[in-house]
Amino acid sequence: MFSSFYDNAPVVEIEGRMFPVDLNYIPAGRDGMLDATHVVAAVAEAAVTIHQHFTDPSDGDVLRFLPGQDDVLRAKQHFEKIIAKNAKQAGTLDSVVAHALYGKQDPDEQAEVLKKYTGAASQRKRKMIFSTNIAETSVTIDGVAFVVDSGLMKGVVYDPIRNMTSLKAHAISRSSAIQRMGRAGRTQPGKCFRLYSIRDYNEMEVGSVAEIFQQPLSLALLTLHHIGIDPRHFAWIQSPNDAAMAQAEEELTFLGAIDASKQLTDLGKLIADVQLDPRVVRMIDCGSRRGLGCVATDLAAVMSVAHIFFWSGGNDKKAKAEAAKKKAQFLTSDGDIVSMYHAYCEWETVLNTGTMNESNDGSGNETGTVEEEDDKDPEEAATAAMGAALKRTVALVRRNSDLWKQGQEEEEEEEEENKDNNDDDDTSSVCSEEPSPVKQRAPKAKNVFDLRRIAAKWCVKNSLNGKALGIALAFAKELRGIFRKTAGWKIGGNDSKADDAVDGESIRRLITAGYFMNVARLKPVSRFGLQYYALFSGVTGSLHFGSALNPDRNV
Repeated sequence: MFSSFYDNAPVVEIEGRMFPVDLNYIPAGRDGMLDATHVVAAVAEAAVTIHQHFTDPSDGDVLRFLPGQDDVLRAKQHFEKIIAKNAKQAGTLDSVVAHALYGKQDPDEQAEVLKKYTGAASQRKRKMIFSTNIAETSVTIDGVAFVVDSGLMKGVVYDPIRNMTSLKAHAISRSSAIQRMGRAGRTQPGKCFRLYSIRDYNEMEVGSVAEIFQQPLSLALLTLHHIGIDPRHFAWIQSPNDAAMAQAEEELTFLGAIDASKQLTDLGKLIADVQLDPRVVRMIDCGSRRGLGCVATDLAAVMSVAHIFFWSGGNDKKAKAEAAKKKAQFLTSDGDIVSMYHAYCEWETVLNTGTMNESNDGSGNETGTVEEEDDKDPEEAATAAMGAALKRTVALVRRNSDLWKQGQEEEEEEEEENKDNNDDDDTSSVCSEEPSPVKQRAPKAKNVFDLRRIAAKWCVKNSLNGKALGIALAFAKELRGIFRKTAGWKIGGNDSKADDAVDGESIRRLITAGYFMNVARLKPVSRFGLQYYALFSGVTGSLHFGSALNPDRNV
């Protein structure tokens, strides 16, 4: 494709080192590819069959590819049940250990999967690795000699007509299938078992779908208009269809980024300058002009990690129920985004001060400083893992991080630093010189690492994803650094973030300023329960079962 685009430029191929791989097609689907409902059992049972036929662990480890994290965890659990049953009957499956591997996994758990075995051969256990497509190209796992390929992956699918993206399981491309097969031949000769037919393989797309087809076009089109190029006459490597372009230009017009003659407005120029989602920019710009710039940037940051904000509890029913109960303490009738925003603000308070303003400490304790507990908390292991991960960064941070120096300075010097509200490196999202009525300072912790450890423990107790919250905090800081230079920020006088004045309605109004095209209306009568009709796209749908607004939500 690139060769033809650049006037048939020559293609240079560089082959990597690879041992021979024996390829086997074993169709597991009833008619064609596996579907998402059967992939877990098919992959787990294929892994058991391989282990029973190649009983010596020194023959190599087994890597299985599944669509998503939930499939990985369920397949691992299904496999372990088979192991437990067969081990009692025949005792042939006791030399195996199952691992999960996925993108959101704790780094220590990932390291355990990737660790090379260096012990005696007689003590070696075969690793059974259940993985998402993270193992396709991102990592090389030493010792893998068998690959089980489901032929499925989870990826973002964009519908330009409805202007919606969703995460769905779908068939991989041929290039991905080749990559997966190659995992079996990285360090030794191996075997690859594809749970689909050669006909299914030939019907796959040659390569992955281009990124231009997997996300809204509005920012790309706006950028082209900004430099004076008509998108319909632009030399795209792969051209989007007319419907997608029309929808993107309609969105830009409704947002007020371009006028009827396709010329950029002041908002459009701002979007082109900052190169962010037009809806996000409009939300922050509107918030900035109303003196709520910091709230708007925090909202944008929270929304960027909304899909990984809460821990689901994995595949264990008891853990899921406990996680749902902990999540419920943050939910309000103002909706999911507002609920996550309030949880984020409370986490930020814990991170900055070591104290909580409400009783959301995961245990029903009174408000106060979070202290270490020497108890038998079942989640203590997870906390310890987080702490260990932080400790490994200490040496690097000591050399390079200003935060380390800040943690070692005298208390009065640190307090003086905290008065500098316009410093882009401020770790807090509070913009005001005076402390917010909600975020009061608490007794100072020893250093910044104590605060991080306390915040990590608080996240575990409340089933919040501390890594996602950290990403949101960094993104919010970056957004404020960008928008502090804009006219809207200066007009709104965004020198304070009055948390006590920001109620749920104000936050909802901010969100609607950028996402008004997502407005949906409750259908008066529906035999499927509560259903909503999207005014712009015409899509009809129901509330997610875990939504704060769902009256049937199970806690």
